[in-house]
Amino acid sequence: MKEGILVLKETGQPPEVLIPIYERGVEIASDDLSIWEDLVNAYINTGQIEKAKATVERLIKLKPEL
Repeated sequence: MKEGILVLKETGQPPEVLIPIYERGVEIASDDLSIWEDLVNAYINTGQIEKAKATVERLIKLKPEL
């Protein structure tokens, strides 16, 4: 999953294209913090601030040690 995301990022895909992939990525690899970070940043870059906040809150619930 991570490798596919990296390839898409390198091709310059816009955040709108990557968001569904990041969303699936956090479902599959919930322990990969870089995918969570990419998802939050994509939400911020597309003006979806509430989704970004909700995603951070979800991550904190899953990984309270952060």
